[in-house]
Parts: sequence; C-alpha cells; structure tokens
Amino acid sequence: MLAWHYPVAVCTLVARRALPVETPRTDPIRVLQRRQRENMARSLNKVMLIGNVGGDPEIGSTPSGTRRAKVSLATNARFKDRSGEWKDRTDWHRLTFWDRLAEVVERYVSKGDRLYVEGRIEYSQTQDDRGGTRYWTDIVVREMVMLGSRAGPEMGAGPGMPAPGPRPAPPSSPRAPGPSEPDDDLPF
Repeated sequence: MLAWHYPVAVCTLVARRALPVETPRTDPIRVLQRRQRENMARSLNKVMLIGNVGGDPEIGSTPSGTRRAKVSLATNARFKDRSGEWKDRTDWHRLTFWDRLAEVVERYVSKGDRLYVEGRIEYSQTQDDRGGTRYWTDIVVREMVMLGSRAGPEMGAGPGMPAPGPRPAPPSSPRAPGPSEPDDDLPF
C-alpha cells in the first residue's frame, strides 16, 4: 500500500496501476501549500536605517536589571525643490537597544559614529509636566553594524555576529611604510 503523501504521478509510476485522481481540495501537496500560504506573516514592522549618531548614548536599566541604551540617529536626504535648487533634509530617529546590544552600544558607540540598524517601530505616549500628552516614535533595534567612525575601523554586532573587540588606539606618530609593508590606498 502506498503512503498518501506521495504525489499522484509518483504513485502511478510506482504502482503501475490507475489511482483515483486527487482534487485540488484533497491533493496533499496542494493542501500543504495552501497551509503554508495561510501561515505566512500578514503584517510587517521593519525599519532599516543608515545614519550618524547625534550624541553619546544614554545608558540605563530596568528595575529587573535589563540593560537599555538610547541613541539619536540622523539620516540625510538631498532633493531638488520645485525651483530646481538642491535642498538637504535631516531626519532624527530615536533608537532603543536592549540587553547585549545595549552593552555593545555603551562600550563602542559615540557621537558621530556611522551605524546601520535594523529593527521595528514602536509608539508610546507619556504625560508631560503640564498634563499634556506627548507622543513618541522609537526604533527598537534588533541588529546593528558599525560602519565606521572617527576613532576606529568597521565593527558589527547582532544575532550570530561575534562581539567586537575594543577600539584600537590611534597611532602615536605617522610613519612611512617600510620595505615589508605595501603602500597602497585600498580601503580593505
């Protein structure tokens, strides 16, 4: 006896006899494909940003001891207005890092660093001193890659990525390349 999960064409070749034709509703392959389509995500909340850090990170923790870091990130856009003149626009984003990423941010990120971050948008509201409601939009970061900074080379952090080492100290004095060191301007 043949198992029900084999495609009809394979069963026909193996059994060498006519099998009942499966209808689209009962065909096991089509049923499985339909279930996969139904289980796919029906929504997506994903943000990817590349920008420059606007200030040193604000480090804190929750009462339970979970580490948190907050950073502002500037992204720039350049466009032509109706008169044909180039205009620059800077948007500021509030980033929130948790747990291990917060520790990495605390240790390695500072004002002016260039970051690539990936995360999700989260909205919240608070009451200010005068009783008014303030609305906030935060990017909760899941992954981060340091694209470079004034102080060090490229580093990365995120799920599955090794923790970066400490930033190297800047050279004390510039020196000319020796005979064993190649003198090229390649960035890698």
